[in-house]
Amino acid sequence: GDVLLQQGKVDDAKKAFEAAQAIKADNATVKANLGAVALAQGDLKAAEELLTAAMSAGDAPSYNLGIIKVKQGDYAAAVNYFGNKPSFNAALAQMLNGGNDKAIATLNQLGEVKDGWVYYLKAVANARGGVADGVITNLRQAISLDPSIKAYALKDAELLKFVENEAVKALLQ
Repeated sequence: GDVLLQQGKVDDAKKAFEAAQAIKADNATVKANLGAVALAQGDLKAAEELLTAAMSAGDAPSYNLGIIKVKQGDYAAAVNYFGNKPSFNAALAQMLNGGNDKAIATLNQLGEVKDGWVYYLKAVANARGGVADGVITNLRQAISLDPSIKAYALKDAELLKFVENEAVKALLQ
């Protein structure tokens, strides 16, 4: 089921996990996997119930509950569920919870990555903190890794106070 879920074959993964549940109804790992399926299908209520019941299955239930809490707008709870393990989603929750510097520090712990959206989130966190150099440096890196980010950035209200900055203007042209 895990491989099917990773391949985006959510319905097939659900069938595999339901078959596993028929064998071991109270298995936390099976519940965690069914919770991940419910999350992928957008059923946040079922996902939250299954994942909460699966907390003994390792880090995945907590991480997925963090995603649910971000979607629900409960950013403080999301930060708690993500814990101290650095990830894009943990940094997003930290930023949305008002911790711009924490978000940047979390993203920095990821090291050099090839994902432009990591640098874009750093740019937004810097924008929220009013740090022009951080906006410029990270926006430049984000666009160089993923040119489609430029179109997104042009519409992003988070960057409005920097649209008159010459370096930002040049990046977004």
